[in-house]
Amino acid sequence: MTDMGPAPEVTLAGVALIADTLAFLKTSSLSFNPAPVTFLDDCLLVIPIPFFFVNTALNVIAEIFHASGSGYRAGVLLLQLLQVLLQTPMLIDGLRRSTFSPKQRYKKPGRELVTFLIIINLAMWVVFTFELKKADTLVAAPKFFGERWLYIGHTTVPLMLFYRFHSAVCFADIWKSAYEKEED
Repeated sequence: MTDMGPAPEVTLAGVALIADTLAFLKTSSLSFNPAPVTFLDDCLLVIPIPFFFVNTALNVIAEIFHASGSGYRAGVLLLQLLQVLLQTPMLIDGLRRSTFSPKQRYKKPGRELVTFLIIINLAMWVVFTFELKKADTLVAAPKFFGERWLYIGHTTVPLMLFYRFHSAVCFADIWKSAYEKEED
């Protein structure tokens, strides 16, 4: 059995980055909703971002400075971070958008991309969850940081997983609420 490396991760992150960009452009044509969602969703999207930064930075350092490290793996990690940094404002903005005209309710700009982003965030969550056990053999961070990596991983990874799942939930909320008429 050969090791394919981070190919699924780079594909998911690259496709999600493109889909986020296109969805951002399409949903920005929707009207701004004066009664936005709760502040809690914003906090739950923003709180995990520092954990992505810490995990990515330490992984990239390990990949660059450890003998078994890979520049390719460091690039994949930076691509994933870039995707999170683009997706978060897209979600925060999308949660505040709504259709107020019948034309927009009929056309539903960006809804197919929002559907796709629900699926891809769930896919990233599943891939990251189930490949986590074998990931320690592929990445240089556990070898570079030794036992300290257990503490780093146990503090950063749960919130990174939570971000993926909560992003899918927020996209589902956008899918449901942004394209329906507001009830008075």
